[in-house]
Amino acid sequence: MRVMGRTVITGASIVAMLVGAGAGKPSGVSSGWQRYPGDRCPTRVLSSVASMSQVSRNAEALIPHAFSREMNRAQRKGFVVTEVVWLAPGGTPAKSRAGALRQVAARSCGKATAEASWAVAITFPYIPLPTAQQEAFVVRTSRGWRLYRPLTYVVRYTR
Repeated sequence: MRVMGRTVITGASIVAMLVGAGAGKPSGVSSGWQRYPGDRCPTRVLSSVASMSQVSRNAEALIPHAFSREMNRAQRKGFVVTEVVWLAPGGTPAKSRAGALRQVAARSCGKATAEASWAVAITFPYIPLPTAQQEAFVVRTSRGWRLYRPLTYVVRYTR
């Protein structure tokens, strides 16, 4: 996916890149983890229980703005939250899906924020795969619900 002159790799593509990372990098290419433009980690996070429907409703309200920089309104139209996963550490083994998502959230915004968050899987039906499948995190803060996104692996090509 192209975002403001950069190639952004998301989802399963990251795994393939990390496996092939030992092969060396061609000259004129730089890469690394970074935030989406405009994304910030939530502050004043509250650790509390919420129903899946409440989390889903709040995520659905936040998604259009959070994805507005790289998708136009027509591409965001009709999105569906397909899964909600609570990332609190109690009762979820580290090797479970929740454990893996918690690690991604912790790398993005720290352990305390990750453990108070929910992961949401989102499908955007009007954009091509693999970018149609996205993940984000929602968390309750003292100022309301906030959505943050995982760090992305960006590859820059120079001529």
